Amino acid sequence: MASFSGMTALSVKQDFYAGIFAMNLCAMINFPIEQKVREESREANLKYIKTVNKTNAFSLIRESMIGIFIKKKIKSFLINLGEILTKTTETIRPNRSFPRNHKHKKPKSMNYKTM
Repeated sequence: MASFSGMTALSVKQDFYAGIFAMNLCAMINFPIEQKVREESREANLKYIKTVNKTNAFSLIRESMIGIFIKKKIKSFLINLGEILTKTTETIRPNRSFPRNHKHKKPKSMNYKTM
């Protein structure tokens, strides 16, 4: 079961929409920083293009939402976030894919089945 902030249908909907809002906010903030990182990697004539670590960006934005909306420290947050995200980049390697080895789970004992 996923972790939600409440047990009612309304709280699950609110958690869902809050997650969508956070992802959209992350995409809007991340876009100009990513364009800057890609342009810098092209200018440096690197073998592979670099991009922003989106998981890191999402976690940073989600953790600091209180500071953004309640304390209204938007400008300092954007400056600090831009510096952090330009330092934490990933290299895009084309045609890099590895198949996953999925292990089959053993069936549970009859003692643990629900009635």
